[in-house]
Amino acid sequence: MATASITRKQAKALYDFCQENKQGEFGFAKDHGAYFYATTGNQEDGNFSNSIQYIKGCDPEQDETKLGDWYDNAREKFGGDDFGESFPIEWLHVFFTNEHFSNKRTFSVRFNKNSISLVS
Repeated sequence: MATASITRKQAKALYDFCQENKQGEFGFAKDHGAYFYATTGNQEDGNFSNSIQYIKGCDPEQDETKLGDWYDNAREKFGGDDFGESFPIEWLHVFFTNEHFSNKRTFSVRFNKNSISLVS
């Protein structure tokens, strides 16, 4: 079982990006790091834009003297295979509008062998 978490501030940036660009979903990827993301447009048309929010310790641009090797950290937390998952924007909406989550400092998703869930 692995849990992917980002700060409330990171989650807000992702949620705002999705709202501004009318995105119905966002994703999580473990490839060149581990991160939550949303994208819009495409590079061919010159209107590509994205929001990438890295999991702590899994950002290729991080200070490795403080946080360790991003590749090793991502592999240890989420396994060796690259993968991606999509989630409905409602998960972020609930995080910011449901009173149950009002004091939560992190937005977290739990990955189990057979399921994925929002951590409450």
